[in-house]
Amino acid sequence: MSIKKTSDVAKRKKAPAKPLRCNAYFISPDGEVIPVPNRHIDLIDANPEFFGLTEKYLDRIYKKHGEARGSECCTRREFLKKIKNKGWIRVRIVFDVASGKYVVNFDLNRYTESAKERIAKFIRQMKLGKIQSAEYWIRKPEVKIWNECEGRIF
Repeated sequence: MSIKKTSDVAKRKKAPAKPLRCNAYFISPDGEVIPVPNRHIDLIDANPEFFGLTEKYLDRIYKKHGEARGSECCTRREFLKKIKNKGWIRVRIVFDVASGKYVVNFDLNRYTESAKERIAKFIRQMKLGKIQSAEYWIRKPEVKIWNECEGRIF
């Protein structure tokens, strides 16, 4: 299945091999790293089938919460919970001004052996310079495993 990038609507099947220049990603249940050009919700909206959802489902949930497409409120949380239940991991890389370090937040529902392996692979790729955030190479990121819905760190 192909995925449309929200920025240029290009189609592809695998994550690019060259270093990426973004600070948000999804890690699929089979371990593919998918760069998110802007917001995670935009990628879900543009590619519901890629995440195991349908346009009809998206429309129903937006209507249920009375929110517009791309909303980052209740609908977003419901979509993320649904795809995380299917094994998807949401990744966001942020710079923590207080510590002066990059922090990699992994948002998932279950911290299974498979999830641990996919996170470890992502971190290895990052340390090797294959995954890049903004213009900086991140060699020693601080890592936080998070469940947004339950509000806890594993």
